Amino acid sequence: MITGVSLLTVFTVYLVYMVLTDPNLPCSCGGVIQQLSWKQHIAFNIVFIATGLAGIYMQNNNEAGKIEEIHTPAGV
Repeated sequence: MITGVSLLTVFTVYLVYMVLTDPNLPCSCGGVIQQLSWKQHIAFNIVFIATGLAGIYMQNNNEAGKIEEIHTPAGV
């Protein structure tokens, strides 16, 4: 999951760079995303980056809880 969020973050940074440096941007996206502007695409990516980060956070908290359960003595 970390790799996916990292790749999406790098791509979003690229999109921001392109929006800030080039006024004439081509769009080679396909499907539903083709209907989005570059700024809307950045917002779309940010939502999914936040969703991925939330998933990583919840997974890490869940794993920490399992470690505590394993180390708890029986009968306590």
